Amino acid sequence: MHSDLSAHLHTPECNQLIDLLKNCHEENKFAKFIGVCNTIDQQVVNCLRGERRERTGGQIELTMSAADLEGYYLREEPQTICGQTIPSIVDDYVPDYPSTVDRFFTRYYYEHPVDKDRQEPHLVLFHSNRICLIQLAPEHVAFRLGIKSVSFEVGKIDRSQNHVSGKKKSGGMIVQADSTLALVTCNDESVFKVRGCVQGKLVEVNQRVVQDVGLLGREGDGFIAVVMPKPEQCEAIKGKLMTREEFPGGKNTGE
Repeated sequence: MHSDLSAHLHTPECNQLIDLLKNCHEENKFAKFIGVCNTIDQQVVNCLRGERRERTGGQIELTMSAADLEGYYLREEPQTICGQTIPSIVDDYVPDYPSTVDRFFTRYYYEHPVDKDRQEPHLVLFHSNRICLIQLAPEHVAFRLGIKSVSFEVGKIDRSQNHVSGKKKSGGMIVQADSTLALVTCNDESVFKVRGCVQGKLVEVNQRVVQDVGLLGREGDGFIAVVMPKPEQCEAIKGKLMTREEFPGGKNTGE
């Protein structure tokens, strides 16, 4: 949570970063919740901290040394509430804390019958609230060939022009499991279709992968599109997908 981000309170440098953060949130209405704007957000935080240091003349840093602060934060003091000793929070520290995907999504895999022999599996990250992130599985042949570009212009349809509104995502394009969401072009000029994988409404596409194809190899961040199935169809859709155990090589994905 940031302090007041009104323009008159901040330097031009910070205002520029704040505008970038607001634009990122506006352009990624769902993806912002899985961290796509975290880098810009941290830049804003760092800039605001710099402003505070300037206003205080560096007094905050001069008050205590880094060693003093470390001892302060790491010093444990036993606490007893209502006669019960409160366990140390240090004991709850998890060095390998699960990722966002591990905590909130279930991994499924999709292979279209036509594409199966060409090694074109898709990864479907199924959220507990039925939102699905669609992306290429790490085993997809496109990664071995080297990906050059991504386009959301599919025939006469431009998926990037999809717009939704309200809780029911009104206005979203309807996609089927075999619908084409995007086209991926590799270095050898071969082109692969990114399938819808599930039946539902297209909520948004990830424009960031157009600007940086390297994101495609990152689980979660590299999603192509967000699709929302109907509640009553979720279990049937899951039944048509492959679990990590059913998909060859899927057991090692994301681990």
